[in-house]
Amino acid sequence: MNEIRQPCLLYIWCVLVLLALLLCSCASKGSNIKKPFPAKLAWPSPPEATRIRWLTSFSRESDIGTHRVNFWKKLVSFIIGKKEHRIIRPYGVYAWDQKVVVADPGAGVIHLFDLKEKRYRILSSANGEKIVLPSPIGVSGDGEGLLYITDSVQKKVYTYALATKKLSSLTSAGFRRPTGIAYNNKNGFVYVSDTLAHEIIGLDHHGVEQLRFGGRGGAPGKFNYPTDLFVDNRGYVWVTDSMNFRIQAFTPEGKFATMFGEPGNTSGRFAKPKGVAVDSEGHVYVCDALFDTVQIFDQAGHFLLNFGERGVGTGYFWMPSGLFIDSQDRIYVSDTYNQRVQVFQYVRDEN
Repeated sequence: MNEIRQPCLLYIWCVLVLLALLLCSCASKGSNIKKPFPAKLAWPSPPEATRIRWLTSFSRESDIGTHRVNFWKKLVSFIIGKKEHRIIRPYGVYAWDQKVVVADPGAGVIHLFDLKEKRYRILSSANGEKIVLPSPIGVSGDGEGLLYITDSVQKKVYTYALATKKLSSLTSAGFRRPTGIAYNNKNGFVYVSDTLAHEIIGLDHHGVEQLRFGGRGGAPGKFNYPTDLFVDNRGYVWVTDSMNFRIQAFTPEGKFATMFGEPGNTSGRFAKPKGVAVDSEGHVYVCDALFDTVQIFDQAGHFLLNFGERGVGTGYFWMPSGLFIDSQDRIYVSDTYNQRVQVFQYVRDEN
């Protein structure tokens, strides 16, 4: 028996070694396919004072340190074909207390990355079944574990309770194409952009419509395919008015407050505006997917700075879309076609 067992063990060992070499070879080949640009970690460039600093990025669970996969585990995963969960085509992003929720229409799921606890999961039902949606686009939350999600194909707005893992339809209102969504803790309303209706709808926590504003047009307060939303610390609602190539702001009651922007291919103008967000000092950030950058303005619309450009390395973007700024002025950008979320920090003026 020993004589039989030893050749078998030797054979298995040889197979494992060959597979290991193949795995290393595949990794080596893969690394030559897409060479990253040099890292860009701070903006503007010296000698000017830093205003934006790169913090981290993640695309899969191992990126946040959920586990360190050793060589043999990688080999076993390679043999059995097991793949690690990862972001495919992120859009909406929302964060609180270093928990980051990412709507991924490419995978049809919602990812939850807990950067503090170094945990990751895909949103699932109470029985452990993964929740799959046709086209999850926008995501927001109340900061206490209740999430709000739009699905543009199902034409629905959902709530998801992290504590009970329950997904519910918030409203039966007839949306044509819900996309952007933002929760306002000043009045408890959830604002939803209905892109094809050219309107913003405000719902209470029961899903009952409380207000509606907009309508198609180019005048102040009107929209031409509105998409992304953000509520600032005053409760004002900021809207990406995409095909009017501008940003508009409204009071919590839906009254027009201000707007800025125009089409163009130079800094301070818009080509394909996507995500919008506002930091604690009132600076307005806008993703432009065609410029592959995030532009920063004051509230009068004066261009201040931009960060990021086309590329695959750290601090570079490829068609960024969703954007969110948390209470600590951490900036989360859905770097859509680089299949990741990048996190930056707004650096206040210390003078």
